[in-house]
Amino acid sequence: MPDGSVYYTLMCIDREAEHNIRTVMYSLIDVPRGKQFASMFEAVFNNTHHGVVICDDKTRIIAANKYVTDSTGYQLHELIGQSTNIFNAGKHNGLFFQELWSEIRTNGFWIGNLLTKTKSGEVFPQELTIQKISTESGKHFYLGFSLNLANRLYRIVDRESGGIELLTQLPSEKVFKSTLVNSVTQVVNFKGPIVVAFTPSFDEDNLLTERKELSAVLAKQDDKYLTGYFGNNIFALSIPAFDCSDANVVQLVASHIQQAFGRIKKQVQGNLFKRIVSGKIGVSIFGVDTDNPKLLIPHALQAMLVHSTSKNRSVNFYDAKIHQSIKRRELLENTVRNAVLSKSLEVKFQPIVCTSTWKIAKFECLCRFPEVNGQTFETQEMIRVTEELNLVHELDRCIAVKAINHLPELQDIFGEDLAVSTNFSLCTQLSVKEVMVGIGDLIRQSGIAPTHITVELTESAYFGSGQNEENTNPLQQLRDSGVSIAIDDFGTGYSSFAYLTGKNFDFLKIDKEFVMNLSVGNREYYIVKMIVELAHILGVKVIAEGVEKLSDIKILTELKVDFLQGYYFSQPVSMNDIMAANAYMENITALKPYTVTSGESANLASIVNRNIPKLEPNLSMSYVKSLFEVSDIEMVAIVDSGQCVGVIDREIYNLHASPTLGTEIEKRSDLEILRRRLVQVMRKPQHLVKLDTPVAKAVEWLKNKKPFPWVVLDQNDHFIGLIGKGEIMDFFSSQYIDID
Repeated sequence: MPDGSVYYTLMCIDREAEHNIRTVMYSLIDVPRGKQFASMFEAVFNNTHHGVVICDDKTRIIAANKYVTDSTGYQLHELIGQSTNIFNAGKHNGLFFQELWSEIRTNGFWIGNLLTKTKSGEVFPQELTIQKISTESGKHFYLGFSLNLANRLYRIVDRESGGIELLTQLPSEKVFKSTLVNSVTQVVNFKGPIVVAFTPSFDEDNLLTERKELSAVLAKQDDKYLTGYFGNNIFALSIPAFDCSDANVVQLVASHIQQAFGRIKKQVQGNLFKRIVSGKIGVSIFGVDTDNPKLLIPHALQAMLVHSTSKNRSVNFYDAKIHQSIKRRELLENTVRNAVLSKSLEVKFQPIVCTSTWKIAKFECLCRFPEVNGQTFETQEMIRVTEELNLVHELDRCIAVKAINHLPELQDIFGEDLAVSTNFSLCTQLSVKEVMVGIGDLIRQSGIAPTHITVELTESAYFGSGQNEENTNPLQQLRDSGVSIAIDDFGTGYSSFAYLTGKNFDFLKIDKEFVMNLSVGNREYYIVKMIVELAHILGVKVIAEGVEKLSDIKILTELKVDFLQGYYFSQPVSMNDIMAANAYMENITALKPYTVTSGESANLASIVNRNIPKLEPNLSMSYVKSLFEVSDIEMVAIVDSGQCVGVIDREIYNLHASPTLGTEIEKRSDLEILRRRLVQVMRKPQHLVKLDTPVAKAVEWLKNKKPFPWVVLDQNDHFIGLIGKGEIMDFFSSQYIDID
C-alpha cells in the first residue's frame, strides 16, 4: 500500500463463462506498521507454549525466546552466536541429520521429533518444525518452532527417529542388531555375546514413567554392554563374550547374567526391579545356540515368548540344555540359601582311627544338604555353589556348632579323649584373620576344651592364603589355645614341600586320590612315603583318607601313617546311627598285625656326624694343622672325660694361624702358634642338644639362628658328635625341604 501498510489477503478466482473470470479478494489480516507490527511480532515470538529460534544461514543462533531458554537451561547470552549443535543430544546418527537437511533444501522445511540436550546434559524429546526463509536480498534464515514433549510422553511412545526410540532414548532394534553383528568376533575358547531380551511387567498406571526410568538406567551401563529398545515394552541387553576355557559354561553364563542384572538392581528405584525379573526374559548365546550373530535377537525373542508357559522362572534360554542346566543351578542355589540360612544342614560323622591303638581318635564332621522333593545332592558340588554365593563361612559355622554340641555325647560313648574335626573354608570374602578369630570365639562360647577340636583347612586354600605374618599369627594363636590344625587333601594342591617348614599345623591329610590306587613301588606309593617321612621329621601327624581295603591298611601302616579314615572303618553316619561307626572293631584281629608302634619319628640321630675327630684339651695346635692338611674335615671336637668342652673349626684355626705358616718364609712366631694348647684356642660349645630330639626342632633352631656347630649328647650327657651347617643342608636337601 502507498502508506506502507501490509495486508494478508485471500484471492479466489472463478471462471463464470468461457470469456469471463470473477475475482473475489478477502482481507484476512491488516498488518500494521511501526510499533504495532513490532508488538504483534513480539507476541508471537515470546509465546509461552512453543519455542522459537532464529538462525542465520550457518545455523548460528541470532534469537531465541524464553520458552527455549527455560527448556534448555541456557541464558540467552549463552546461546547467541552458538551453532544449533549446542542442543545435539548425541543420540541420533549422522544419517538422520543428513536426511533432515536434505529435506529442508528440497522442500524448504522439516517437521519431526528429535532428542535435545539441556545445559546440564539431560536429554528430552521435542517436536520441531524448521522453516527456511529467504529475503529479497538473497539472505537465508532458519526459523525453528519447538514443543517440549517431556510432559507429553504419550505422543512419542514407540516412535523412532534417527535410529533412536524417543521415549526410551535407546537404540532401535535395527541399530541394535547392526551394532551387535559388527561387534561379534569368533575367538577360540570364548562364548558370547549373550543377548537378553526382556519385557518387564510394568505397572499399567505408571507405564511410561517406569519405562523411562528403566531406559535411563540402561543408557548408563558400561560401554561393554549394548542396550536397545524394540518397541512394545521389549528391551534388549547384550553381554560381552567371555573366556570359558577353564570353567563351566553354564556357571559362567549364569554369573554374567546375574552380574549384569545386579548392576541394574542397584540403580533402579522401588519395586521396578521386581517388575523386571517378574516379566519375561529370553536368552540367546553366540557359540552355544547359534554361530550366526544375526540369529541372536530372533532366538532371544523366541525364548522370551516361549517363557510364557513357565510360571516358576523369569529366564528362558533358547538352548534347551543350557536352560535345563540353568534351572538346575537355580535349584542348587535356592537349596543352599534355604539350608544355610535356616540352619537345616545335617551333620554326618566319619571316624578317624589311630593305627597304634585301632580306636577312634576323632570324628570328621561332614555337611549334608537336605533333600528337596526326594532329590538328593552331591556334597562337593553344593559346597562349590555355597562358596560362589559367599555363604560358605555361615555353612562352616553351622556345622561346627552342631558338631561341638554333639561332642559331650560322643565322648560318653567313645571316651573322654575323643575329638571332633570340622572343616573351615578360606574361599570367602573374610580375611584369614577374621576366619581364625571367629573360630576361636565360637569354641570359647561353646565351653568345650580347645584340645578336643581340630580345624581342617584345604591345602590350596591354606597355602594360597599366603604365609605372611598377618595370616600366620591368628592361626598360631588358635593353635596356642589348644586347637589342632589339619591340612586337608594334601598333595592335590600346591604340592610344594617347602611350605611344610612353616609348621603352622599339626596334621596332614593325604587325599584319597593317592590311596585308591596304592600299591608297593608305584607312583602313589613313593609320594605317600615322602609325605609321611617329611611330616614325621617336622613332628606332624599323618591321616590317610579313602581307606577301603585291608591291603591299603597294610601298606599305609608299613609307611607309619598315624591315622586312617575311610569306608573300611565306616561311611559317614548320622548321630542317630553313631554306634555303626564302631562296627569295624568286630574284625579287630585282622588289624592287629598292622599296629604302628608310636614314637618312630625321625630324630637327630639321622643328622649327627659321629666321625668327628676328638682331641684332648692339652694337645697343641699342630695336631689340628695335621688333620686339616690331610683331610677335608671342617671341625674337631675337644673332649675331656667324655664331655665336649670345645670346638675348633677351620675358621678358628685360620684366625690364629699366620699367612706364612708352613711356607718357605715361615718365622719363629709361626712355630709358637703351633705350640699353643687347644684349650687356649678352642671355642666353648654354644648349643648342646640331645640325640633323641625330633628333627622338627632343628627347623625351629634354624629359624632362631642357633649358632653352629651343635654339640649332640646322649642321655648321660656324653659326647656323640657334631651337627654343622653342612650336615643340616645335606639332610634337608635329601628330603626336598627348602630351609632358607
